[in-house]
Amino acid sequence: MENRKTVDLRYATNMFGESIDKDCYNRIINYFNNPTYSNWDDIHGIILNESCRTLWQAVVAIDSTFPKTGRKTTLEGKIIEDWQKIPTPEQIIEAIFFATH
Repeated sequence: MENRKTVDLRYATNMFGESIDKDCYNRIINYFNNPTYSNWDDIHGIILNESCRTLWQAVVAIDSTFPKTGRKTTLEGKIIEDWQKIPTPEQIIEAIFFATH
């Protein structure tokens, strides 16, 4: 059986220094277990520390080749252009560690 690392959100905080709420936690875990474009779009803006670093910013910090532009939609929410790529679960682990330590 594969020994897969897990997401450690113990030190993740919102901009007020409070632990991230259960909804944000569950959304990140959902992405980690099911990395899809829609799930990435759902979590990319979650703040991980008091400096207001988002998960997307943390991914860019650990992978300079990661896209700096995101999904493009119409005002009605129709996707015109999706993310060029999404992070792997391993990148999520590394990015969260980077943002929280």
